[in-house]
This record gives sequence, structure tokens and C-alpha cells, in this order.
Amino acid sequence: KQFRPQAWVFDPNASGQQMAQLLDSGEHPQQGGVEFNFIEHSQDNAPMSLAAARLDEAIRNGWLVHNGDPTLRTHVLTAVRRKTMAEKYRFDRPPDAKGEKRKKYPIDALTGLLMGNSVATDEHAKSDEPFVFVGKPR
Repeated sequence: KQFRPQAWVFDPNASGQQMAQLLDSGEHPQQGGVEFNFIEHSQDNAPMSLAAARLDEAIRNGWLVHNGDPTLRTHVLTAVRRKTMAEKYRFDRPPDAKGEKRKKYPIDALTGLLMGNSVATDEHAKSDEPFVFVGKPR
């Protein structure tokens, strides 16, 4: 079954604001008349630490199941946990992924999953409706 995105999550500090403005105004050349709902999510340590904890919980509880996508698998396996504060962490590139080496360590799909899941968790907390999960629970 296919699901239509309910919103697009972006970090306004990571050039996401420019893309969101183009899409919101209908000026993006590849938009094709589709309207978008945008939700901001910073990639700073505090929100990304919360996102990491929420994703871990969703996976542990079987609420979120991997569909086998090879790109997502690569990005997840590339990432490492990096401590951000007492007993908190975020997922990041390995420490040696600096400069040109950064391209060899893709984690963008994981970052999108972290942000999207965290926003969905927030939205679910505001609603009385059941949460729709894609995949088979354990």
C-alpha cells in the first residue's frame, strides 16, 4: 500500500529554508503542481538526541520496521553513536569523516528518518487518532 506524505521535515539551518520557500511558493521546477506541508526540525544536538532515542524506541518495540531499502541500510550501518550529553547520544558520521572523506560516509537517509519519526511522534501526541505504522509489527 502506498502512503502520501503528510508533511516534509526540514532543518532551516541546513539550507532547508530555501528549498521549503521554493516549494511553498510553487516555484520549484520539479514540483509539478504538488502542494507541500512543511515542519521544521533542527539538527542541533538536543533535538537530534531526542530523535535518536525515539527511533531506537520505535525499532525496539516493533513500531517501525525496515522495508529492506538498500540505501537506508547503508546509511544506518555507516552511522555511529556520538555522545552529546549525560546519557544522551545522536547518530553521526564517524569521527574521521572530515572534508572530502565526508562523502564516503552517507547518513542522509538516516537523518531524514530520525527527523521524520520524531516529528511524527510529536504529531501523534497531539492527536486522538491511532498512529499508522508501515510494516509488520513483531
